[in-house]
Amino acid sequence: MEKFKKLIQKANDFNKANLLSPQLITVGDEFHGITRDLDAEIGILITLCN
Repeated sequence: MEKFKKLIQKANDFNKANLLSPQLITVGDEFHGITRDLDAEIGILITLCN
């Protein structure tokens, strides 16, 4: 869980200009947030996969 939390924080920091609401981790180890557009979300997903 700690690694996942750090990964989400990295994605938030790297993509903060494109986030209306930062990605958050919920109780079920899920994450959600609001991005400016589809391109921004794709960028976050690429950050999470690298």
